[in-house]
Amino acid sequence: YYSREEICSTIWNDKCYEIEHIYVFWRYEKSKTSFNINTWQNQNSYQAHRLLAEIYEKEGGMRKAIDEYVQAVDLNKQDYDSYYKVAELLNNLDKKEEASEMLFNLLNKKPETYEASILLGEILINSEMYKEAVNVYQEALRYNPISYDLNYNLGIAYTMLNDFQNAKICYEKAAEINTLAYNAKYSLAEIALIYKDLEEAEKRFLEAIEEEELSADGYYELSKIQLIKGEKDTAIKYVNLAIDINSKKIVE
Repeated sequence: YYSREEICSTIWNDKCYEIEHIYVFWRYEKSKTSFNINTWQNQNSYQAHRLLAEIYEKEGGMRKAIDEYVQAVDLNKQDYDSYYKVAELLNNLDKKEEASEMLFNLLNKKPETYEASILLGEILINSEMYKEAVNVYQEALRYNPISYDLNYNLGIAYTMLNDFQNAKICYEKAAEINTLAYNAKYSLAEIALIYKDLEEAEKRFLEAIEEEELSADGYYELSKIQLIKGEKDTAIKYVNLAIDINSKKIVE
């Protein structure tokens, strides 16, 4: 961890905050040490505001963290990370509109900012602004075309718009990018069911059940497919497997 002397000499030039027992964090090992800070004389220290923002954020003081990140941005207009942090914390405080405005502004300044595109798209989807989410993800894919999350989330936005053809294209791309991410395969199975392509749906559900969190739902959907096909015994086998994995969820 950093010693008090190192902080004072390298960050604030021996001019520190007059705050008792705050914590400095090792970024990689997440260890921390408390120290006493003696005198605050330099309110225009960018590094000081960044450090305090990170400390407040780690300790759960989101509003104080926002204030410090804002001051850091005021002192360094190129600090896009702090700009994103403000939006992220506003979202955590359920200030969705303010967070969205911050993210739109950030993407106007630096459109390739991956995290901002992901978060903004999720906020828009949760707000049922699906067309806007599609626009955000499409723009983001110009800079990160092989992102699993962007392709998958774009598929979700298209699904919510009942545009299943484009949703399928996105899910297929996501599944191709990350063969071990089973959410895309599950979504492809659901689209196949919509189009009544039972063979494709069965194939995709069988792939998806390799993921433990999807296995109960996957077996349940497979049981319904088997009933449609007239395979009653196989349907019973699948539904029993689903119940064994998660009886409460299946009953609900």
